[in-house]
Amino acid sequence: MLHLPMEPNEYPDKNPGKDALLSSMSYEKFQKVLNKNINAVLYIKGVNNHMGSKLTTLPYYMDRIFLLLQKEGLYFIDSRTSEKSVARQEAFFFKIPFEENNMFIDNASSYNAMKKQMTILRPKNWTVKRRYAQIGSKRIKQQGGVE
Repeated sequence: MLHLPMEPNEYPDKNPGKDALLSSMSYEKFQKVLNKNINAVLYIKGVNNHMGSKLTTLPYYMDRIFLLLQKEGLYFIDSRTSEKSVARQEAFFFKIPFEENNMFIDNASSYNAMKKQMTILRPKNWTVKRRYAQIGSKRIKQQGGVE
């Protein structure tokens, strides 16, 4: 799965990294960077947004991403970095397999807090036969707490 760097609301103060998709890019540059990211992952099956609190709220840009995902037969998992994300609606429109993050496991950084989050993710009535799934996300932080 590709963890696709996308523009956050706080850009440029928070930089999503090299080859991030930005709303300031020309159409051609956006498509080139998107294709470069997709092609960088061997045996890719899907995409998840890294940051992206701004871009996931803008249908114009999500449509461009989902058009390529549709063409390539890829799914999308929305990290839900914004409550205003349009990813679910756009994925439905493009018939893209879609899921979303249910919780960030590391909002609190202590081991016990993360363990509690993991317990919440796993329902009490979970069994292998039920085919129940939850999606949680653990962000890797660099030294100094920068995501």
